[in-house]
This record gives sequence, C-alpha cells and structure tokens, in this order.
Amino acid sequence: MNSMARRMFELVEPIGVIPYDEIAPKLNALQAASNRVSVRVAGKSSGGRDLYVATVTWPETDAEAAQQEAWKDKIEDDPVAARTDAALLAGYKTPLFINANIHGNECEGTAAALRVIERWATSTDPAVETLLKRNRITINVTSNPDGRVLGTRPNEAGYDLNRDLTIISQPESRLIRDLTVQTQSLFLLDLHGYVSP
Repeated sequence: MNSMARRMFELVEPIGVIPYDEIAPKLNALQAASNRVSVRVAGKSSGGRDLYVATVTWPETDAEAAQQEAWKDKIEDDPVAARTDAALLAGYKTPLFINANIHGNECEGTAAALRVIERWATSTDPAVETLLKRNRITINVTSNPDGRVLGTRPNEAGYDLNRDLTIISQPESRLIRDLTVQTQSLFLLDLHGYVSP
C-alpha cells in the first residue's frame, strides 16, 4: 500500500481495527498455530486485492471431510432420505457462514471475525470444542477490501456490495453468492460496523 493510501486509511480506521495489509499475516499465523483453521485466497476484488476465506471446525481426516461433503449433497439432493439417515443426523456438521466488512468503511466486522477465529483456534473451553465438533464455520473475512483500504462504503469500482447482491456484477458479490451456495449454511451472519465511531 502506498503511503498516501495508508495515511487515508489511518484517518478513517477506528482504534483497534486491523489494517487490510495485516489481515493475511494474522490469518496465516492462526492457520499455522491451529489445526482447526484453514485459510485460502478465494478470489480478487474489483481493485485486485485478495479475498480471504477462513474455515474453522474441529480437525477432520480426509475421509471425514469427504463424508461431510457427501452428507451435504444428500441433504440437497434427497432431503427426505437425509431426514431419516441416522449417521447423518448424528455426525453432520451444520454449516454456518459469516460475512464481514461488506461496507469498506465499516471495519469492525472484520475485527470481530478475526477475534472469533483466534478464540476458536486456540480455546480450551469445552463449549468451543462442542461448537466446532458440530459445526463448520466459513468466514469471508473482509468482503470489501477495496473500500476498507480507501475508507469508502463501496468497492473500488464504486459499487455498494450490499446492494449488488441482486445483480451480482462485482467479483466480491459473486464470492458471497458462491460461498452461500457452496456452504448451504443454516445460518448467515453479516457483520457490519460503525460509520462514525
């Protein structure tokens, strides 16, 4: 990030909110520290910035992960049979989806998501273990990195991504749609923030 863009972001960045260029190192450190976290670059924003998706769940073998996918397909393709599949009912991890920072100038959603990922990655609390054994949580860590860096509500192309979800014209909106379809989440939480902290 050039120094002018960095100064602009620092002017609008609330205290305690992590700058965009520190998100990847933070996610990489969490992934290295915990086998409960996996992170990937899921695409690029309209301005060419990385879009990060984290998945947090209790560790799975390849076979267990494949079984989760098979059960997800069964729920979609044959919901009647899925309702009576005792193994599925006992072992399927409910998918949850958290979307953060859809408005670039509402950075707190990303800060909250990162804190939750860190807590779930490192906690010894039995309640967290139970949560992660029963759920797969997919987190779109910052769905509007352009606006985050520029300190604006829209992305670099000028789109309010929260209003683009009907026409899906932007890569950031397409990722939100794709994650919603891929995860088949039972619950979606969209984390916003304060425009004027």
